[in-house]
Amino acid sequence: MRLAAVSLSILVLVQLNAFGQSSASGAKQVISLTISSKPAVKVGSIVGIHVVLTNTSEHDIVVEREVRGTDCAIDVRDQKGNFAPDTKYGLPFNGHVNVDDLDPSTINHNDLNGALVSIPVKAGKTWEWDLDATKRYDMSKPGKYQIFIQKLDPEDPALPAVKSNTIIVTVAP
Repeated sequence: MRLAAVSLSILVLVQLNAFGQSSASGAKQVISLTISSKPAVKVGSIVGIHVVLTNTSEHDIVVEREVRGTDCAIDVRDQKGNFAPDTKYGLPFNGHVNVDDLDPSTINHNDLNGALVSIPVKAGKTWEWDLDATKRYDMSKPGKYQIFIQKLDPEDPALPAVKSNTIIVTVAP
């Protein structure tokens, strides 16, 4: 069961990282993502990310969300462009480790149990939520971090993942 949950999580991340694919139907993405955060936090503080999803289509859509936010890929990089270290919780979700290299004993299987919710979003309307970047990445080292998120298009997961704007957060001593 644990391995199946890890495999499902990895599959979602592989789909999120599948840039360059195009839909055979010629469909357009129906959402946009905009993120924001406090520009500076102290070491040890939560780096909260406020997400605004906008339905850019001319019709109502249904967006699937995993209540803990693992349906979104979060990308956090340091000043040199290197990924910030994964936390133990973030390891299976961030997509930086090959499934063959994962040691199942290092993953808490309770972290892999989530709940999906379906949220209707009317045409042209927004839906907002918050994510905690420090839950998935170790940002305890002072410096500037570049952050963006990605989410699969709710109507056509074969499209490239929808990418948000990039923000910079300074972690100060």
